[in-house]
Amino acid sequence: MKFIFYFLSFILFYIKQINGIEYFSRFKNIVDNKNNVLHLKGINFFGFETSCNIVHGLWKHDIDFYLDVLHTHNFNFIRLPLAYESAIDLNVKVNNHCITEDDTFMDISVGEAIHIIFEKMKERHMFMLLDIHTLNNIITEKPYGYDYNSKYHTDFSEGISNLINEYNKHENLLGIDIKNEPHGDITFEEWESLVDLMIDKVETKVENFRGVYFIEGVQQPQSSAWGGSFSTMSPNSFLINHEKIVFSPHVYGPSVRGNIALTEGTDEFEHAFGYLSMYDNNIFVGEFGGKFDKLDKAYHYRLLEYLKYKKIQNTAFWCLNPNSGDTNGLLLEDWTMLNYDKLQYLHKLQPNPTIKIF
Repeated sequence: MKFIFYFLSFILFYIKQINGIEYFSRFKNIVDNKNNVLHLKGINFFGFETSCNIVHGLWKHDIDFYLDVLHTHNFNFIRLPLAYESAIDLNVKVNNHCITEDDTFMDISVGEAIHIIFEKMKERHMFMLLDIHTLNNIITEKPYGYDYNSKYHTDFSEGISNLINEYNKHENLLGIDIKNEPHGDITFEEWESLVDLMIDKVETKVENFRGVYFIEGVQQPQSSAWGGSFSTMSPNSFLINHEKIVFSPHVYGPSVRGNIALTEGTDEFEHAFGYLSMYDNNIFVGEFGGKFDKLDKAYHYRLLEYLKYKKIQNTAFWCLNPNSGDTNGLLLEDWTMLNYDKLQYLHKLQPNPTIKIF
């Protein structure tokens, strides 16, 4: 009997290996199941969370144009914002009015569209992070919205589980950002409790999740960016040294937060998230960016020097889209040319992104 047990254990282990790659937050890095370190140069590409139900810009170029631009400039990671409603129901249809230059997505569902993008990214050695970004068209303070007695506080995990079960077969699924930008009066203790509840529920509904959970901060103090601060996290938090959890602060300067950010620098960055480098988890800046006018650019170069000093180089810039009102994008308004100030900045931050052959 003992021989049979060990034989079956070996077979299960072998099956898991041949089924592909798994990812972890270890040694202050994101690594695969062979402990290869991933160096990630990322960007946010939004639109699925809007009425288009697809990334924006497909009225100007097809998806291959945008992915080729990113691949050419060594981006190997996209954070894809999604609406909670479509995470629950992936049969929601793509809005045909938004895709006049790409009939690949004509008359198909959100779920099918994401599969297509996964495959096209895989061809270009790119990782995907799925981000539950909005609920009822807003970035809510808490996972269950402004109605704190809403049903969403018990079933928000359904959207996460649904995404994992649908896309876990893709080896370039790096992870799930389980809730975009907690803010307002949510405390870190409350946020941590909700994260614990959600992950526990997810793990009863999915098998062998290959990715990691990206966990953002909160807005404490109130002057910090939404999702930006871990300053009140307990040193006994279950998040610390958890090999499936990446700390993912959002960091914004004057373009987004106004004058309050003008004097921010090393002390503020260290207090909000930089001190997390004492732990084993990776720190991944999930959103940062701005219009790169004089004051905003100065802020971002202070941030750049700090991140390099702390060896925090895995990031996802906000954003590729030029139609982000408070930041603009890496693309200019014509959806074709690039902002080379931003491109040069991102190259300095992550000059050697990983080329992963899937």
